[in-house]
Amino acid sequence: MIEPQQRIDRLCRLLALAVATAAFALRFKGVWFGYPPLAMHPDEGYLVYRALRIIQLGDLNPRFFNYPTLNLYLFAILFEGVALWNRLILGSPNVAGMPVMDFFIAARILVVFMSTATIYVTYEMGRRVIHPVAGLAAATLIAPAFLHVSNSFVATVDSSLALWSSLAVLMSVLIYADGARRHYYVLSGVFAGLALGSKYTGLLSVVPLIIAHLAVTKRNALLNKNFVLGLLAVPITFVLTTPYAVLDYESFRASVSFEQAHYSTGHAGAESSTGTSFLPYAKLLALDGYGVLPTLLFLGGVIWLSVKDYRMALILLGFPLSLFLFVGGYKVLFMRNLVAIVPFLALCGGILLYALLSWLKNWVSGRLSTLWGSVTAYGLVGILLCVSVSGQLVRSCRYIHLINLPDTRVASLLWITKNLPPGSRIGREHYTPPVEKLTDDYEVVYLGYYGLTRFPQSVAHLDYVVLSSTDYDRFISSPEDYPREAELYQTFFAENQLVKEFVPDSVTLGGPTIRIYRVAR
Repeated sequence: MIEPQQRIDRLCRLLALAVATAAFALRFKGVWFGYPPLAMHPDEGYLVYRALRIIQLGDLNPRFFNYPTLNLYLFAILFEGVALWNRLILGSPNVAGMPVMDFFIAARILVVFMSTATIYVTYEMGRRVIHPVAGLAAATLIAPAFLHVSNSFVATVDSSLALWSSLAVLMSVLIYADGARRHYYVLSGVFAGLALGSKYTGLLSVVPLIIAHLAVTKRNALLNKNFVLGLLAVPITFVLTTPYAVLDYESFRASVSFEQAHYSTGHAGAESSTGTSFLPYAKLLALDGYGVLPTLLFLGGVIWLSVKDYRMALILLGFPLSLFLFVGGYKVLFMRNLVAIVPFLALCGGILLYALLSWLKNWVSGRLSTLWGSVTAYGLVGILLCVSVSGQLVRSCRYIHLINLPDTRVASLLWITKNLPPGSRIGREHYTPPVEKLTDDYEVVYLGYYGLTRFPQSVAHLDYVVLSSTDYDRFISSPEDYPREAELYQTFFAENQLVKEFVPDSVTLGGPTIRIYRVAR
């Protein structure tokens, strides 16, 4: 006969799987943005094109270490499978003859699976820390979270970091709650190494392992075999997933130094007004990326758990707090850097909801029957949970709808090929249609990110210039922060002829505003 607790465990697990399935369906809708002609996300190409290069040339050295290479190699393995499928089933002759967007879609689907797996891992953490109901509430909180959703179907590294870091923390939780067993130490180190192999900030996922070890080990045995093996697993796993960090050390060191300098000096349009970004990150996370009410639940959960078991609270918060303090210490501000924090925000929120449920059940027990008391308690907490996630769910669904609309970059690309004279010299900034990939009729000069501000003299040799609001708006909307750049764009707008503008209406057309100018002579 199944015990009542076993029934609750089984029911919560089934409901958590249902939540993860619904989350997968929501995220899967997003993988098709830009399909079929263009890859729209600015960061996907860094991994996808290099993974394609690996399988085309057979050269495992990516010669690019701004990110570690775990995801790049996973994509390369996946692309080999896609290419094999196309050869055997569809008769495609080779990788070069396949539409490149097929590989983007495949990589995005893999990321969706990783993101969905993180939701279930979050449930497992809640179940192990407090109760299956806490885990179920946590999974429900993370499933529609906008910051997590919006990064869960793009071929980048942050969802991967969230998965491996969550698994590393789960193993650290088990060290504390289930006994200091060797395999928990090793697995925590392996998962931390995989997190580091996804993104360099993943190194911070070893912090919970250290805290859990200190919590369960006597002072005279701190440096025991389990702990040493767990720590050694981190660099070993990292080197296995990013081997050219050792084999091509100079390139690796140069890339890491570049990223450190980049984050220290700033990124136009994505930086705080001071030398640090703690407050902007916190504000954007609470108001936009995760939501006000879910954030309040997180804070309440942190307080409750800290009082109940401060060691467990330190284990759970060791990684997200370290990550927040690390990225917040830089001037550059990219919200995607906090994607790996979201599972722990949801986890603490789920813990508070379970605590509230327990209190309500006790409070109504003397006023109603046991059955109606439980129904009332579950109903009230369920309503609070639904209200908490509703805003984020609406925002995430709206975002997926918008990015799946026909894009201004596609519309402008088609217009250019039909209306601009062949042989024209076209300069284009980033976030504009890659004309050179569709046709050889034009001499295209790629100006890069906000190229007009860096190469203003290059315009004189062009016939047309294509600009994107994603570039120029960051300056024009903040002229007090970027006076030179704003003036350069405004002067260019005034002195050259706007021949066509594509403005998104969020109903029939999405994407940035694209402007096409004829250069004055």
